[in-house]
Amino acid sequence: MKAARQLGGRLALALLALAGAAALLLVAPPGLGGWHLEVEQRLPREGHGRGVRAVAISADGRRVASADDGGTVHLWDATAERLAWRSTTGGGAVRALAFVPHDGGLVAGGDGGELFRWRLDDPVPANGARARGPIRALAARADGRALAVAVAGGGVELRALPSLALLDRTIADCGPCRPLAFLPDRFHLLASDAGGRPVIAGLRDKIVEPLEPAVPASAAAISPDGRRLALAGGASASVWDLAGRRRLAALASGEAVRGLRFAGGDGRLILVHGDGERWAWDWRGGGPPRRLSSGGRPVSAFAAGAGGEVRGGDDGVLRVLVGGERHLLGAPALTLAVSDDGRRVAVSRGSGLVGPGLVEIRHRPSGHRTHRLLQASPPTCLAWIDGGRRLAIRRLDGTTATWRPG
Repeated sequence: MKAARQLGGRLALALLALAGAAALLLVAPPGLGGWHLEVEQRLPREGHGRGVRAVAISADGRRVASADDGGTVHLWDATAERLAWRSTTGGGAVRALAFVPHDGGLVAGGDGGELFRWRLDDPVPANGARARGPIRALAARADGRALAVAVAGGGVELRALPSLALLDRTIADCGPCRPLAFLPDRFHLLASDAGGRPVIAGLRDKIVEPLEPAVPASAAAISPDGRRLALAGGASASVWDLAGRRRLAALASGEAVRGLRFAGGDGRLILVHGDGERWAWDWRGGGPPRRLSSGGRPVSAFAAGAGGEVRGGDDGVLRVLVGGERHLLGAPALTLAVSDDGRRVAVSRGSGLVGPGLVEIRHRPSGHRTHRLLQASPPTCLAWIDGGRRLAIRRLDGTTATWRPG
């Protein structure tokens, strides 16, 4: 019986691998003895079945929102790595998301020109509105009472929150309007002109000030004290003094910058390249940037705030950094193994055949997660050994790790 059980486990592993994107032959690694495999199967996927096109992170970093080409919006509990709810707009691809401060909800807009607002505890939209055209960017004011909506070919609309009623239109000749952000004084808006170059627009006096010299920008960040503005466009980044409207530093990164944020005050910038690499740039010191992590999956959407950052990819997976801790949201659950006594379940999660992976240990029957085991390579097989006293983790790069519950 024991031999038959081990053989059945090996056959299950081989069939599982062949059913995936790549044909992998998995065998028990030498030196571990017999595999004690109780359950081996694929689990339902919580994340997006297609590429992520928009992301947002709440001010405290606890919640993350994501959206895809199919108009599906997900709200996540980032720290618990749990999907809170899923909602479908039915209006084409969602291109922009914004959390409204002071728990004012979540707003989304996209190709269909429709705006949707949700309460954070309800997947059914609370209310909606229609813009003049496809929506490309959103920005909520710090007091939670106004929303800026960038409309392709239609300028920027200013709308009231939570009603979404139209208050005004500004910057009639607007380009991609990425980035879009309220400045700390609440009466000026960072947007872009018809050529995509960044401008500062007054919401009261209607004066539009171009930032010179500047190139078309695709991402922006404002320092915590509101004194500095960082811009990224193509393979370049720059830091500006907001009060004087003058450039303080510039960098040619060599790679396309997908997103950026201030870290540790206003003297250090984190740059996220399109290939997933993260770099730190001490712009005051004038030295070259320092690489923090190598590339993994290409970045299709990026958002950052005081609480952390979130990157979305074409694989539908979200990579979140909050308070120095990394979280993987929406990664497909690949395999699971149940301990002999039935009290522990090990679940492997990976984002494909490259990059890191994750193994979660959960308690049964509550489902409460007790441990997170980050892996340098995606896990391909899990098995409890030594009567459930240790967990063996086989990884795609051919290495094997064992973990003993503490």
